[in-house]
Amino acid sequence: MITPEERQELMKAREAALSADPALSKAVKDFQAEGQALQARGQKLQDQIRDAMIKADAKVAPIIAKIENARRMGGPAMMNPPSGSPRPPSPPPAAPHTSSSGG
Repeated sequence: MITPEERQELMKAREAALSADPALSKAVKDFQAEGQALQARGQKLQDQIRDAMIKADAKVAPIIAKIENARRMGGPAMMNPPSGSPRPPSPPPAAPHTSSSGG
């Protein structure tokens, strides 16, 4: 990928570009704020779905709690597929790229 020095160079150029263009800087800040608002809306929707699922079937509450606890701990929400569930197939290896000059 890129070296730490290259990353630093890119960051400096980005800061310079944003400092030189207040409209661009504002657009970036507005975009970040929109992203945060969208994330909050998504979380609210997930909470509503969770509550509706529990209302529809209270037996799923401990399962949902287990998933939420795993996420809080930074782990994957679902460790393994249910026993008996087929595992998704592994993707086939990529074929070597060959350029054909047909005619």
